[in-house]
Amino acid sequence: MREKHRPDMSEEEARELLEECMRILFYRDCAATNEIQFAKVTPEGVTIEEPKTLTANWNFEAFTKKTIDMEMAGCSW
Repeated sequence: MREKHRPDMSEEEARELLEECMRILFYRDCAATNEIQFAKVTPEGVTIEEPKTLTANWNFEAFTKKTIDMEMAGCSW
């Protein structure tokens, strides 16, 4: 994520990066919702967009593999 940020990003590029960051946070928090809402604040005023649903893919092997089949190396338990 850090490598994707640039000081000269367009608003659209910044929005895409923010959406990707929010998607990662959604994956990390099992109690979170995948619905987000963007707001833009400028000297002219505030614009609040309609809520947006993030796309998510829960079919990653690490998400579907049974924990009983996983190695315990490096596990804190």
